[in-house]
Amino acid sequence: MREINYLAVVVVAVAAFVLSTAWYIAFAKQRAELCPAAMADMKKPQPLKMLIEVVRNILLAYVLAYFVARLGIADWPAAIQFSLLV
Repeated sequence: MREINYLAVVVVAVAAFVLSTAWYIAFAKQRAELCPAAMADMKKPQPLKMLIEVVRNILLAYVLAYFVARLGIADWPAAIQFSLLV
């Protein structure tokens, strides 16, 4: 069984957090037009929600890394097959 690269897990989790934040910022205007109630709590960033999101991203990245290591995925065809199954 291959070992999990913990640095990669943290980097992926931070990247996912940054990209999802950029996504919501980029489409905030469209989201407000579709659902004004959803934007009511978006006026000020809430640290607890942000922390929970970071922890969720770390957990998700770890679980995926665990499966990759446990299944012995080491090449592109296997990675593509795994991504299609997930």
